[in-house]
Amino acid sequence: MEKREIQRLLRGEQTAWKGFVMRWRNLIYTVVLRTLQENGPAQEAEELCQEVFLRLIRDDFRLLRQYDPEKAGLATWLTLVARSTTLDHLRRQRPETVPLEQVPETGTPAPFPRAESLDIPEGVLSPRQRLVLKLLLEKGLSPQEAADFLQVEVQTIHSMKNKALQKLRKFFQNGGRFEAKSAYH
Repeated sequence: MEKREIQRLLRGEQTAWKGFVMRWRNLIYTVVLRTLQENGPAQEAEELCQEVFLRLIRDDFRLLRQYDPEKAGLATWLTLVARSTTLDHLRRQRPETVPLEQVPETGTPAPFPRAESLDIPEGVLSPRQRLVLKLLLEKGLSPQEAADFLQVEVQTIHSMKNKALQKLRKFFQNGGRFEAKSAYH
């Protein structure tokens, strides 16, 4: 059935296209909406659904011609196309990242004097925890500025900072020695 449906679409039958859109629009909308909810704003769902259908017919149905019913069902394949289209859109929307060295030294003051350079022992913190502390303490960024820079929620910054400080506190309370748990948890 799907193979015949695709063949009718590729021949350019208008009724086939209308039926195809009616049959698959809810699935595509649901996939787009779910992908947006996981990764970004949901307001763009309808526009992205249209983009999915346009992508299928662009260049004389080039993408649709690639569908192989032997490899996957049409619903599965359309789900992948919808998710891929949505993720591509979200990638294009992401702000450009800036190397840490280029982050301006301005920002709201840290709750205690800024360190010129943090001397964090190797292996105590994860690379991400180390980066969060450097952004907050060396660069003097506010938690919101650090969250914007790393493209995470501000609560994530607070959580990472607290966990990093707990690890450091435990490390130094043990005289600079790792406990089996403290090094990895």
